[in-house]
Formats: sequence, structure tokens, C-alpha cells
Amino acid sequence: RNDIEFTEEESERLTYIGKDQSFGKDKGFKDTFDGLGHTISHLSLIKKVTTKITYGIFGEISETGIIKNLMLNDISFTQTNNIKVGHLGLLAGANKGKILNCTLTNSSITMKNDESRAEDFGGFVANNYGDIYNCIIDNITLKVNNASWTSAGIVKSNFGRIINCSASNIIFSKIRTGAYICMSNYNIIHNCYVYKHSDPNYHAICNTEYINNDYGSSSIKYCYYPDSFKADSIKSPNSSAEHYMIERYDNETYTTTTGKPLYERLNQWIDGTGAEEYPDLEFLRWEKGENLPAILIMP
Repeated sequence: RNDIEFTEEESERLTYIGKDQSFGKDKGFKDTFDGLGHTISHLSLIKKVTTKITYGIFGEISETGIIKNLMLNDISFTQTNNIKVGHLGLLAGANKGKILNCTLTNSSITMKNDESRAEDFGGFVANNYGDIYNCIIDNITLKVNNASWTSAGIVKSNFGRIINCSASNIIFSKIRTGAYICMSNYNIIHNCYVYKHSDPNYHAICNTEYINNDYGSSSIKYCYYPDSFKADSIKSPNSSAEHYMIERYDNETYTTTTGKPLYERLNQWIDGTGAEEYPDLEFLRWEKGENLPAILIMP
């Protein structure tokens, strides 16, 4: 089995996988997609649609759906007048299942038209209701033509769990307010880090958080961001939310406030708190990267 590189003509023929719910029927992706560590690259999501849909390589991933071991590189979406999407992410518009051991690199979303813009869009997934863990998002451009839009590197809104992930080199072009991990957090973000920035005024973790909602309460723990960020890690923190060990690290040496390298701190959580709190999840370990403070050791 080989990696897949798309041409523009092949991109036009691609049909996205898994529709969103329609008339109470779940038409999302319900099976397991195992990329076996292979890479899909040079894919342009340019299929023309005329009604608002949940859109990405996968439209919606259902509760039983699993996407794993898939590497995505140079994936792009450019919105035009005849494309109307409700929720857009390059991997998936909505996730209710599990996404694990995946990467998204060197990719972009460009929104050109206000009248048919996406209601929600995030670099990796628009809305997450399930689990995203062991994932790396790097070098993603989110571009709009109007400064009233907001977006985020991993997901726009997190109602589920984002664990043991990283977001780096997120480029916000004309985005009014942005964050590396998510814009709105309703549930769990644990053991994640962010790195580098196009503008240090964007927020590292999230923009807004909510407690005692239908999905749980915002819990942001064991997360790290570089001291080069000027903005706070959370724009509008909720005093009743769970915050613990949200630390800065040195942007040059990648050393945390404890004196340990960032990748060691991430692995320390996996061996201790992670194993205790999430016995149902298998976390990948981190090592020092060549161009990043830490990278996951993929299977």
C-alpha cells in the first residue's frame, strides 16, 4: 500500500465520506478508517455543493466511527460563491467518534465570500463531540477576507476531549480572534502544547470556556505554551473552570518552568495522570523534534 497524491482532476472527483444527520437519521461515517501511517497529500476539497453541509474529507464521524494512523499533508479548501458549508474542517466537519494518531501539515482554508461562508470552521475539525488524541497539527493557514470571522487551529468548538495533541505554526490571516487549540471549550483539553505563531496576540489554548453545560465543564490541565506569546493562554477564563498546570516554556530551549524539557513533561503526564484518568485510551509518547519542541512517536 502506498501514499496517495492527488491531482486537481482527481480532487474534483472526490466525494466526501459520511454525511451529517438528516431527518433524525445518522448518515455519518460509522466504521474504522486505518491509514496505516500512510500520507494523503495535495488534495483540494473543491467539490461543488449547493446546500449547507458538514464538510471535510469526512463530513461527519459518528459515535462508532474511528479515524486513525492517517497523515494529511497539503490539504486545502477554498470557498467560492457556489460552495456553501455549515461546518468545515479539513479532516472532518464534525467528530462524534475517535480521531487518533493523525497529523495535518502544510494545509490551508481560505474563505472568500461572506454570503456563503462556513458557520464554523477549524483547521482540523469544526466541531468535536468525541475524542481527538495523539494528533499533531502544524503549519496551517486560516485565511478570510473579512476581519469579523473567528477560527482555531485544531477545532472551532470542543464539546468532547482533546488530549495529548499539539498545534504549531498556525497562521491567522485577517481572522478577528483566533486560538491554537479551540475557540470555545465546553469540556476537556489535557496534556497539549502549542508552538510558534504568526501573531503573538492570538491565544494559545482557547478563546472562551463554559462550565456546567450539556457536555460537561471546561477542564484545561497540563498544557504548555511558549513565553513568546504576548496574549494569555485563555482569552476569557472562567473562574469556576478547572485550570491546573497551564505553563509557559522557553521558546528557544523548550525547557519548562520545572527545568525539564517539554517532551519529558508530556511523557510524565502519560505515565502518571494520563494512565490513571484515561485507562481506555492508549497514548503515544513524545520525543524531541528537529523543528518542533516535541513530536509524537507514531506507530
